[in-house]
Amino acid sequence: EGFPKPTDFKLVEEQLPPLKENGKNRDQILDNPMKNSLFFRLEYLTEAVFLSVDPYMRAYMPRVKPNTTMIGSQIAKIVESKSPKFPVGRYVVGQFGWRSHTVASESGPQELGLQTFLLPDFQELPVSLGLGVLGMPGNTAYFGLLELCQPKAGETVVISGAAGAVGSLVGQIAKIKGCTAIGIAGSDEKGKWLINELGFDHFINYKTQNVEEELKKAAPKGVDCYFDNVGGEISTTVINQMNQFGRVAVCGSISAYNATGPIKVSTPNASIVLQQLKLEGFIVSRWNNRWMEGIHQNLQWIKQGKLKYRETVTEGFENMFKAFTEMLQGGNVGKAIVKVIVESRSLKFPVGQYVLGPFGWRTHTVVPENGPTYVGMETYLLPDFQGLPISLALGVLGMPGNTALFGLLELCQPKAGETVVVSGAAGAVGSHAGQIAKIKGCIVIGIAGSDEKGKWLTEELGFDYFINYKTQNVEEELRKAAPQGVDCYYDNVGGEITTTVLNQMNAFGRVALSGSISSYNSIGPFKVTTPNLTIVLQQLKLEGFIVTRWNHRWMEGIQQNLQWIQQGKLKYRETVTEGFENIFKAFTDMLEGVNVGKAIVKVLALKMKFTSACATSGRTPQIKILMSLGELRPDEFFQTAENFAFILRSHRIVVVISNKLWLLVDMVVAKKFVLARQCQGFPKESDFELVEEELPPLKENEYLAEAVYLSVDPYMRGYMPRVKLNTTMYGTQVAKIVESRSLKFPVGQYVLGPFGWRTHTVVPENGPTYVGMETYLLPDFQGLPISLALGVLGMPGNTALFGLLELCQPKAGETVVVSGAAGAVGSHAGQIAKIKGCIVIGIAGSDEKGKWLTEELGFDYFINYKTQNVEEELRKAAPQGVDCYYDNVGGEITTTVLNQMNAFGRVALSGSISSYNSIGPFKVTTPNLTIVLQQLKLEGFIVTRWNHRWMEGIQQNLQWIQQGKLKYRETVTEGFENIFKAFTDMLEGVNVGKAIVKVLALKMKFTSACATSGRTPQIKILMSLGELRPDEFFQVNFNTYNFSKIY
Repeated sequence: EGFPKPTDFKLVEEQLPPLKENGKNRDQILDNPMKNSLFFRLEYLTEAVFLSVDPYMRAYMPRVKPNTTMIGSQIAKIVESKSPKFPVGRYVVGQFGWRSHTVASESGPQELGLQTFLLPDFQELPVSLGLGVLGMPGNTAYFGLLELCQPKAGETVVISGAAGAVGSLVGQIAKIKGCTAIGIAGSDEKGKWLINELGFDHFINYKTQNVEEELKKAAPKGVDCYFDNVGGEISTTVINQMNQFGRVAVCGSISAYNATGPIKVSTPNASIVLQQLKLEGFIVSRWNNRWMEGIHQNLQWIKQGKLKYRETVTEGFENMFKAFTEMLQGGNVGKAIVKVIVESRSLKFPVGQYVLGPFGWRTHTVVPENGPTYVGMETYLLPDFQGLPISLALGVLGMPGNTALFGLLELCQPKAGETVVVSGAAGAVGSHAGQIAKIKGCIVIGIAGSDEKGKWLTEELGFDYFINYKTQNVEEELRKAAPQGVDCYYDNVGGEITTTVLNQMNAFGRVALSGSISSYNSIGPFKVTTPNLTIVLQQLKLEGFIVTRWNHRWMEGIQQNLQWIQQGKLKYRETVTEGFENIFKAFTDMLEGVNVGKAIVKVLALKMKFTSACATSGRTPQIKILMSLGELRPDEFFQTAENFAFILRSHRIVVVISNKLWLLVDMVVAKKFVLARQCQGFPKESDFELVEEELPPLKENEYLAEAVYLSVDPYMRGYMPRVKLNTTMYGTQVAKIVESRSLKFPVGQYVLGPFGWRTHTVVPENGPTYVGMETYLLPDFQGLPISLALGVLGMPGNTALFGLLELCQPKAGETVVVSGAAGAVGSHAGQIAKIKGCIVIGIAGSDEKGKWLTEELGFDYFINYKTQNVEEELRKAAPQGVDCYYDNVGGEITTTVLNQMNAFGRVALSGSISSYNSIGPFKVTTPNLTIVLQQLKLEGFIVTRWNHRWMEGIQQNLQWIQQGKLKYRETVTEGFENIFKAFTDMLEGVNVGKAIVKVLALKMKFTSACATSGRTPQIKILMSLGELRPDEFFQVNFNTYNFSKIY
């Protein structure tokens, strides 16, 4: 509960059995080989040499059963083997856990999907790098940054946890890719290392500096990529400064790992949606098939001097706990490892070789040749590290290295020049990921917990920036470091840091969720400010991953990290705790961030014991009599026929009163609602003001649009802070063209445009646009109401269609959950999912809506979030888990759904209505750990991304309506003056389907029009021109012929 305590662990001894074949001992097999051949398996015995302590361990501890070996990877030497694949004398990397000796089989173990494998040739680099830059952290940085963030040269990359094993590598890889790298870490020492040694461009000490302010300075043009190792408020800060289409690699959430309760962070959802960021959580095992690619690339960069590493080495198996806790506390710089200071009956694992395996917290392990595996982590002989310490197999040349490499390169996919943020940047993965980002030419920002780490990240690893999340305001520092926003985020920590980074991410940002250390130690739900709105608006891709995804490329990752080390491009550091008995301390130190780089425990030599309607109604044309301007008499008005002809061509209406010509100028006065003051919380009527605006005569290529229907939508509330005071409230409408000087927009046609809450608009031919929404003539709806252009055959319809099919990509038989399911978008998205053969679960706020969803629209299940327990009901409705989530609301509902999603689930973040009316930061329970472990992909989006396919979407929806597959409902409010009520009713969920405002027709007649007295006729609007009767129009003599001519 909370931060790990020594009493949470117990050091025990285990008598290992003789190596077995076929689950039996060798003598039994020899006695009857034919009988036992079908069950033949090969085992080998490994002796731990280096053990890895990593932030993710804290997150996975709740999954470890009491009285079983603590999880973890190690580099072990094969001392006895019966497996030709694992020969004696070779080193193997495997998920053997915190133990000194392990009996492993050829097939495993696999922890987090990480495979066990023989160490490849590290070319004289230490074998310990197999746990860092040439292992899981290296591949995490490499794949997480390059695959998810995809930084481009010139982009700004922010890395939180930048002084860690992954973060430091991410920043360097970003630099290699030509990016500006900003590292966020927790000490100036780390920052100095990042900048002076690793080449980071900037460093932010999140403990002593204001991250938001410093990030703005470091990244004045915004952040393009964010490699998030930490989560929490740092992530929110970075995300809020990210550029459009920024990419966030959510690698971890170390900020939440040790929480004793729900951790809530400020939600960056608005930034994610508006900037269309892409956040993707990941586990590096996703790239298991490319593991060696990552290792070889990192190895190459090391050899080229492009990738540097550091290991924080703890000696002695007994000191494992110390190394672990120091790492959790940010005590390590680079990879934290423990150095362990061993009979094989497997040919694959010969005596004298080193093996890495998930043998757990134990001194000795009898290992079968094909295992063990844990969470996909395989056991393998260490490759040749070419003189580098074998302890690196637990860091830069092992799981942390591959986590950084594959997590960064595969999920973040940083491009040169992009900004990559790495949280937990001073850890094994973070420090690696940051360096890889630097190698890829990125701007790398590392987030860690001490200035010492920051110094390391910036001065040694080359991070561009460092943010000390403990002493600095991450949000402010990140804005300084990534003023252009974050493109990639390699997330090792989760929590508020992640939210902070996400809120500063650019559109289409990539987030590799590598870990969530901030929540690993929490007791109960860990709540953070939800970044869902940012994810939607920035169209971010978040993908959680386990590095074992790339087991098939494990050696590739190690070789790459090894190469970078040899090239001097990748640096590492190990925080080594000596003594097996100190493993708990190493573990908790790591959880507390004490480590710099990879936290490991060195097992000392041991003796083995073989025991609006704002545009509604009408035109209020105030018709002004020109004569009144000069108090002229009618007979004095025109001097010549030429003057009369000129005026007649320039204006619209001529009226004959008492046989005198009166020239009437049609001065159209529009009614409009302007924003009088910014809303604080839920909108109030006093926040708006109804005013009139006199419109000028049309110019060439302009037309006059008269509102017929206005739309009220949830996103309007999210955009209100962007509306300047005393300007028209934003919104779209269907309008009729009543006057035109444009051939493209003829009179009588209906147009859809973002004209706002107003009755009449003078529109230029090429505009206006807002948030990318274009103005266009309505296509033929084949007899359907034109109001549908604001709903199922317009923006909401296309939002549902493209958001679901392009981002969620549902497959027949999958389970799709839709929040805000009774709204215009949600009800549409659910029906499309049904059309695609999915099981659909709708979440809304009344039983009436639920009845409509299930009985009319065909939803399979409905959950009333106001009266039911969403978590419990969702488990009943989706016992096999959720595959796709179409999110319209954000908040705790989103966290609840994410926590029940299946591996590689897809989330389309369309809106975050739950947070739109909040005063101040809106905080929710952070789902970062789930995003990482389930390797979820979250992407915020704005539907205008598909403007080039707009009519395609409308035609598809129209076809489904005609086929009876797609149904709709409209909630119509009548009267332009009632648009505020329609807006607030919609925000409160009163509407079912699409909420619109119908602009009523107006009547008009003249009163007191006396030509002889010279008085100016006062003109009052009472009815539309088409409803006028000649005998009502004037109180003076008038003939029908003249009236018809004038009309």
